[in-house]
Amino acid sequence: MRKLIFLILFVGFAQYMFGGDTTNVSPKKLHAEPQHERTEMLIADVLSHNHYNRILIDDEYSAKVYTKYLQILDDGRQYFLASDIQLFDKYKLRLDDDLKSGNSDAGFYIYNAYLSRIANRIGFVANLLKDTFSFSKEDYFLFDREKQSWFEDETEQNTWWTKKIKYEALQMKLAGKNGAEINETILKRYKNFQTQMSKIKNEDAFSSFMNAYTGCVDPHTDYFSPRVAEDFHVNMSQQLKGIGATLTMDGEYTKVRELVKGGPADRSKAIFDGDKIVAVGQGQEGELVDVVGWRLDDVVALIRGEKDTWVKLQIIPKTAGPTDPRKTIEIKRDLIRLEEQRAKCEIKNLKRGKKDYKIGVINLPVFYQGTATDVRKLLDSLKREKIQALVFDLRNNTGGSLQEAITLSGLFIRRGPVVQVKNLYGQVEVDEDRDTNLNYGGPMTVLVNRGSASASEIFAAALQDYHRAMIVGERTYGKGTVQNLLDLNQFNESNPMGPKMGEIKPTIAKFYRITGGSTQHRGVIPDVQFPSLIDSTLFGESADPYALPYDEIPPSHFDQFLELDKFKMSLIDDHQKRIEKNAEFQYLEEDFEDKEKQKEEKLLPLQLAAAQAQVDKRKEKENARSAKRKLDKSIKKEKLKDGEEDNSSDTGKYDLIMDEGTQILEDWIELAAMIKTKSRP
Repeated sequence: MRKLIFLILFVGFAQYMFGGDTTNVSPKKLHAEPQHERTEMLIADVLSHNHYNRILIDDEYSAKVYTKYLQILDDGRQYFLASDIQLFDKYKLRLDDDLKSGNSDAGFYIYNAYLSRIANRIGFVANLLKDTFSFSKEDYFLFDREKQSWFEDETEQNTWWTKKIKYEALQMKLAGKNGAEINETILKRYKNFQTQMSKIKNEDAFSSFMNAYTGCVDPHTDYFSPRVAEDFHVNMSQQLKGIGATLTMDGEYTKVRELVKGGPADRSKAIFDGDKIVAVGQGQEGELVDVVGWRLDDVVALIRGEKDTWVKLQIIPKTAGPTDPRKTIEIKRDLIRLEEQRAKCEIKNLKRGKKDYKIGVINLPVFYQGTATDVRKLLDSLKREKIQALVFDLRNNTGGSLQEAITLSGLFIRRGPVVQVKNLYGQVEVDEDRDTNLNYGGPMTVLVNRGSASASEIFAAALQDYHRAMIVGERTYGKGTVQNLLDLNQFNESNPMGPKMGEIKPTIAKFYRITGGSTQHRGVIPDVQFPSLIDSTLFGESADPYALPYDEIPPSHFDQFLELDKFKMSLIDDHQKRIEKNAEFQYLEEDFEDKEKQKEEKLLPLQLAAAQAQVDKRKEKENARSAKRKLDKSIKKEKLKDGEEDNSSDTGKYDLIMDEGTQILEDWIELAAMIKTKSRP
């Protein structure tokens, strides 16, 4: 029941909405293949009987599937017209019956219309780019159409598309390109998009349609076409050379879905989940090739390469607003090294006034088999060095083995429940740590952020519920569900050796804290919380309208640690006083406020002077911060001469959350010493 399927994919395999095979270009209209009928019926059966919610396939579900399918194809409402939607509406309440009977005609009809609309837009762009743009007049572009009405007609659509292309041209002009070069680049981009879309096959369209059925059930229930499933299993058994990333398609953009822990991209600390790749270059001096509109396979082919060679990527960070500049990074290709995924430790020698502190830090990138054993050894090593407190860093740890999360939690408690798991039958299993040994019982903080998910949340929640550690950082992802991967052919009793039908990954269970609340959707809310520049409406479980909701079950019985309760509020108060004077925290709050304002600014300037003013204002702000940081760094160097630890990350950038994680521990040590002194006779 608790078998977790974690999709650790490498560049060389990528899951994406349009499927997997790009070998042939078919001039015919896409249509269902013989095996699709049986595949649909089996998917209906799995969703009805094997999903956690045992999905009721009725008209209400059909309407959700219909909405989800339109979102998959045209989330930005750029291609379809209102008249198209009127034609499609006849299928809105029929898709439930179609799934049960194995009829995918509606899905192919809508998909073919989608391809026709794309071809129409590419033709419009080609004609539009016969002339260069003028950016002298005041004008604005409505960037986000997701919540707008569908275009009434092509005239309205053409007006918006003219501004869209003009905006793309303006961004290139701000980057230093000229008019002819700009038009050539944009035209090439859309011609590439047209070429890639012409390679779409029947299986690709069918996969998109089936993922509408699974995607509106919950965001972690997926359908994998035979080709995608095969590539996954083949690549998981190979050592691949690349950057170590899972890529997906987001409209015409290639997006990073997940970084492989310990891979070159993860080690670079320059690219993150949710970033969009817009250009790829070979070598550190290679020319960047625009890949917007490319098929995913071709982008992957550009990124892959020989070990120890460099690839250059131009990206749009997930935290970037529509007017923020693109970022160019370089990554050295390498094999995925398993040792990079393992837990590591270090000691920070800190000084506060005349007092010295020795604080251990354990960083855990992922929960792998053997995590608890490795961490136990690291704890023994740190205790031999006589550390006074411990920081456990789970930032960007996306999960892994449930059993390892349970065993790891047991290193910091004497014994007791760690997590509750409720299956689709309503049965609740309480997973406990039965080891009475306490491997480490001293002051402890656990660092988390929006990228901390699943098993990370179970560990953080358990230590928070036991009052065993202070949780510091950002609100976590909120993934509190369990999935299992099923080969659909195993259910095809009449023809098990027939055409492959792919695999489905339904959600089968849900995690609950020992206090009764689920980690699902809500995540873990830190005791000391920092604002996040990652938009929670775009990233995290709460960003998906189809995510399973937060709920509660009865709590388990457990005994909390009492020491932290004595001064928890004092730790929070001291943190608040300290952080208000911290320049980096002030920058973080300013950036957070700027991001919130950007969300409200729907119109982007199309006038060069106005756009350049935005760029100049941003550069002025960055330069002012850079100057302030240089001054602070010179002061810091003087302090470091006296033995104080530098809380910079591997990239040299000041690590605010780590700094507070250690300073809270210093406060904890001091308060505990004061209480101990007062209690003496």
